Amino acid sequence: MFDTGLKRIEELNMKVIRELANEFRSHESESFNPRETIYNTIMNIMTMLLINKKFQKTDKEFKLFTEIERLSISSISSSGKGIMKDIRLDDKGSNGLMHALFCLYQNQQEGKSPDTFPLEEVNLKTAFVDMIVAGTTTTSNSFYGFLNIISQHHDIQEKLQEEVDRVVGTDRMVSLTDRSTMPYTQATVLELLRLTSVVSMSVPHATMETTSVSGIPIPAGVQMLPNLWAMHHEEDFWGDPHAFRPERFLDEAGDVVSASHENRKHLMPFGAGTRVCVGEILAIGRLFLLLAMMAQLFVVEQGDVKSSWDPRSYQSGIVLYPLDYEIRLRNRNEHLHAK
Repeated sequence: MFDTGLKRIEELNMKVIRELANEFRSHESESFNPRETIYNTIMNIMTMLLINKKFQKTDKEFKLFTEIERLSISSISSSGKGIMKDIRLDDKGSNGLMHALFCLYQNQQEGKSPDTFPLEEVNLKTAFVDMIVAGTTTTSNSFYGFLNIISQHHDIQEKLQEEVDRVVGTDRMVSLTDRSTMPYTQATVLELLRLTSVVSMSVPHATMETTSVSGIPIPAGVQMLPNLWAMHHEEDFWGDPHAFRPERFLDEAGDVVSASHENRKHLMPFGAGTRVCVGEILAIGRLFLLLAMMAQLFVVEQGDVKSSWDPRSYQSGIVLYPLDYEIRLRNRNEHLHAK
């Protein structure tokens, strides 16, 4: 049984995902690039969670959020300095969480909060940027990469469709409650995170004391930058690291391998340890719903503009960006309306 808070988050996710499905249906049989639609969808999921509001692409607030995302990537990638001076947030036009946070900040400035409450404007802005970038860019790039992959792997697409048809049927939309009985879809999410590795390097760590990794001594005070891409594409371990093969996360019975399985131990798309990404559970659940929705409602085919699905072709940066492409969608279960 889901906690009330998680159930509410799922409802918010599905509300926006249904709108994505309806937008996709409007492109039936035509060749189109889904990048912007996907980005807008994931961005609206984040704004619903953060400030309980959705935005249209023409709204000034939505343009602000996309500008924050752009500035965070460009500023950080150019030595990491000066990002906050480029960002201007108007707290008078905010609501929900952001309004509450700025009110707390103002109360502190006016002496209404305890001196020990470490709330500063720069911290609020940094936290908000972190949530926007981490919650939007990574998930949207992973899902965008998935559609190109699946358009060129029809055997995997058919397995996803078979599973969702068998478990969920055609009378309702998929739900997170279906996840435990959809191991192939779960394994596909894990394989997508491994193969694409859109966050190729984890956040820096530092050794608190002298230690060793695989017999290599590391003194205290050394900064470590985990290379997630290398871990996820190590040929000696994975065998065929550049193949998209969800079965590597399934056991002989067809169930998802446990967290203690060696393949799961070598999968760290959200980092590891006490600095692991706090949005891991939400991101995996969101990707499950997106992948299952696509399998339930559409057949994904290549469009007029083609590009390699191989993540080695992605544009490099803090977050890896798949190359542009176009797809064509054919409706499945046309009587099932994404409402």
